[in-house]
Amino acid sequence: MEVFEEFIESGNDNFNKKRYTAAVRDYATAIFLMIDIYLKRYNIRIKNHNERFDVLKSLKEDNIIKRLLDIYEVIFEIYRKTYYNKLSDEEAKLLKEYSDEVRRYI
Repeated sequence: MEVFEEFIESGNDNFNKKRYTAAVRDYATAIFLMIDIYLKRYNIRIKNHNERFDVLKSLKEDNIIKRLLDIYEVIFEIYRKTYYNKLSDEEAKLLKEYSDEVRRYI
């Protein structure tokens, strides 16, 4: 659990310093980790983003998984933009809100 907390803390620090692209990357990584922790309840260990997406789609009869899939689809598109684009405070704020929501499911 403390690894994702470190990414949240780093995301908050980057957000406060107006480094929104880095904040998005940190919040997204925290969310990916939290989703993986949730999936361990199903005795599933995730190896990569594609596998995580496929597993979430296959388990969507669980209402929490359904919500995690919705969140994952949104954040992954934003996260991919961190490779080449400078992101906005609105995008970082959205990922922070999602990280707060996902944390409640863990």
